[in-house]
Amino acid sequence: MTERLEEIAGRLANIREIGEIVGALRVIATAHQGEARTALAAVRAYSETVGAALARALAAEGAHPARGLGPGLAVVIGAAQGFSGAYSDRLAHAATEAQAAGDRLVVLGARTQSALAAAGVPIAWAADMPVHPAAVPGMASTLADAILDSLGPPGPVRLIAADPDTPGQPVTERPVFPPEPPTAPAAPPGLTTLPGTELLAALLPETLFAALCRALLEGIAAENTARAEAMANAMTSIKHQTAAMTVAWQQARQERATDELIELVSASDALRTQQ
Repeated sequence: MTERLEEIAGRLANIREIGEIVGALRVIATAHQGEARTALAAVRAYSETVGAALARALAAEGAHPARGLGPGLAVVIGAAQGFSGAYSDRLAHAATEAQAAGDRLVVLGARTQSALAAAGVPIAWAADMPVHPAAVPGMASTLADAILDSLGPPGPVRLIAADPDTPGQPVTERPVFPPEPPTAPAAPPGLTTLPGTELLAALLPETLFAALCRALLEGIAAENTARAEAMANAMTSIKHQTAAMTVAWQQARQERATDELIELVSASDALRTQQ
């Protein structure tokens, strides 16, 4: 009985330690999620401003950038770390389907890269996923340069990423380069200081950079939202296990106390019999 009581006490202590770790992971994920969402408001405004400027410049030139020929690029905004439920698996599945359809893969996030490597899915270019918003502009710049230069003239470029604003963070796909034609008439071009061709040559990569900044921040927010939800579910399970284990410990302690009392009574009876 003593061994059973000590075993239950040890398991209960382990569950509580795991609960502390899960709680810390949940706090960190929530903090990173909040940082990313705070930065997103400004980056979305920046992306919309650049997009509007490009639409006006295109309207002034009466042109629209042609889509590249050949295989497209699928930029996968993947998971950097684990402990986020099925988040990384869903992104890896979408990336696998894109590669099977003929796209070359550009994958950010070590966790998603590992899942694709284990499945034997080739990756054309890979990098770590930024963990903090401050690292997003540098990574977006590096990624934009890779898309436009080192990966060669690309076909259509699309993003595969999770939506941080929808429960469950569903995986979505959207074109990112060349930009989609505007759905509404653009505003008058206004006063410019550059020739139209030079302005377009500057705005096109800027539009890609802005879209990548936005996608990376949304990816940070989505991953940490998924992790916070997974940790919340884990905390619920830990609470149930702790309650059940506490009941078992109390029962074992009562049983040991009963056994000890019986032993004391039996010893006392034996002494009286000997006297």
